[in-house]
Amino acid sequence: MDIKRVASVVLSAAIMLCAAVAIDTAEDRNAAGSLSDPDLEVLMERYPEYFGLSTFKGLEVYVWQVNPASYSFGLMPGTNINKTEQQLLALKGASAEEMRAILFTYDIPEENIAVIPWQNPVSSYLPEYCIVFSGEGPEAARQRRREYAENVRGMLFEGEKPVGAPRK
Repeated sequence: MDIKRVASVVLSAAIMLCAAVAIDTAEDRNAAGSLSDPDLEVLMERYPEYFGLSTFKGLEVYVWQVNPASYSFGLMPGTNINKTEQQLLALKGASAEEMRAILFTYDIPEENIAVIPWQNPVSSYLPEYCIVFSGEGPEAARQRRREYAENVRGMLFEGEKPVGAPRK
């Protein structure tokens, strides 16, 4: 076996293990009950990579599910390029309440924050927006994906601001 192939297999296994641990942590946190107003200091310790990001090209919130009632969120600076699989698998799964509090620390307009549904490969749950049903065209699935993203956007931005939120 050549060394590049071995290294590639080991790296892929390590990335999948990290993603599985992140999802398991998010599930444990969701099962234990999440805080309605997360403490920003705790969030900064738990998710340091989600603070102080450049907002020059906006922010990208990635959302995935591991079951119908469990949403996990990751955050990256906006770019004009697709993220790599390694970047996406490295995202730590924050709850909706946690991500909402994190987003409110950024002073940018809501329209500069993209919500991007993502099918995490370590999750066996397949949200309905991913499915093209018999007899429908691909536009119907694209419309469900847009509706899904808008529903998630509502989870993150509607209602009162989290306690201590500086964003306007």
